[in-house]
Amino acid sequence: MDEILAEAEHRAELIISFHEAEARYNMHTFDEILAEAKSLVDEVGYDFVRYLPDNMNDEDKCILFFLMYKAGILDHYLTVFAAQTNDGKKVENWYAVNAHDFVDLRSDVKIDPKTGRITSLCLECLDQNSEGLPFALPRIIECLQSLERIELHHCIHIPVELGNLPELKEIDFSFCFDTMFEIIPAGLHLPSVEKLTIFESESGSSMSSFLKIFSNKLEKLWLVGAKRAQSDGILDCLQHNDDFAFEHSLRSIKMARCLGSNPVLQVHTESNSVSAYGIQFCTESNSVSKSMVVTNDPKEKVALLTIVDAFGISSLDLSPDQIYEPDVEHILRINHAGKKFIMEAEEITTGGPNNNDESTTIINHALWPKILERAYKKSYEIYHYYDWHVQEVKDRERCSSGMFHLVRHQIPLLLAEDPASRFRSYDDNKDSDREVKQKQIRKRKHNSRQRLIVNAKRTYYHPLLFAKDLLSTIL
Repeated sequence: MDEILAEAEHRAELIISFHEAEARYNMHTFDEILAEAKSLVDEVGYDFVRYLPDNMNDEDKCILFFLMYKAGILDHYLTVFAAQTNDGKKVENWYAVNAHDFVDLRSDVKIDPKTGRITSLCLECLDQNSEGLPFALPRIIECLQSLERIELHHCIHIPVELGNLPELKEIDFSFCFDTMFEIIPAGLHLPSVEKLTIFESESGSSMSSFLKIFSNKLEKLWLVGAKRAQSDGILDCLQHNDDFAFEHSLRSIKMARCLGSNPVLQVHTESNSVSAYGIQFCTESNSVSKSMVVTNDPKEKVALLTIVDAFGISSLDLSPDQIYEPDVEHILRINHAGKKFIMEAEEITTGGPNNNDESTTIINHALWPKILERAYKKSYEIYHYYDWHVQEVKDRERCSSGMFHLVRHQIPLLLAEDPASRFRSYDDNKDSDREVKQKQIRKRKHNSRQRLIVNAKRTYYHPLLFAKDLLSTIL
């Protein structure tokens, strides 16, 4: 009971500190912020700015300095400066230190070498013992317009202005608090983020509202060191597909070091020595065996297949010496072969949510042979290869099963039917000569397709030749 009360009290303190910080930021206009930032740099910033990357833009220096000051991050660095001595004596609980060991921001701040603007930023608030403290990200973050990546440690709140960064591609939340994932500012939207990482953070059991701030640009979702409730919450959201904008863009889901027992989805080793959540494993962090299988529980298997199929995921990042469950591998190969193009085309031709013109498709029919050829040549990409893997090793993992499935079962249905015919009706007795001829041509093509499908069972019939020949009976 004492632990529960202590946790509730700590949570209340975090929420109060968030609201106090929010009220403090509301008192400043942008001009006031810049003026105060410049005065702070002139007053106490000399020692600080010399530990920033060389050739950094002066305006970004002022913005970064003020941002760290408002978030309380700067206090740690200023304490280090004040505590430095030259004689090795202890000063205010600090021993003589080399400031470079404690305040050098060259590893936390990356800049564009041409413009000097900040492109990558890591923010962490520390106390005198170098332990993490909670902080709210100030609104001035929107002034770093060249920022492409941000990493936040122990953060309790992100402002709506974070969505005003047009170049932001990656965001990493490490050791963050559940208030940040649950108290979402109205109107917050991150339109350009492609990769989201949540590292050992106290995210709540429901992540639906948080995930909805990401757009159809999100391609990678990485969850590391999550507790059971957190990973269950994310998997449940993805499995039931709560109208996320990234439904068709998400390509990689990685869950590592998320230990526990999960009734929804459990992937484990044959020896069951490691039980881990996850769709995609980080083998450097988990002692998984060479052969990985899905549990025999049909619900767990269905959960995995549902997520992979719904989001069109084409790789779960297993290494080539690991083994996919056959049904999972089959869907991965179909998705890799180009199922997303068919899904998008079907939405248009059938009046789906993205429909603009019911009589047109989004991809030229003549491009399908090229798409399928490329899909076959790169079919090894359902596995994860490192830079040192040679191309010959990758080529040995080529497989035409996904491409064969699309060509045989889905592409003919998509291309052979005239979408406009769905909205017309004719009297067979009044068909013109031209329509009769078209029907005869379609019938001949249908018969040719059936012969090709039968011939495809011959082992010497190369899959690329089959695809091109079959498409020739359709186009």
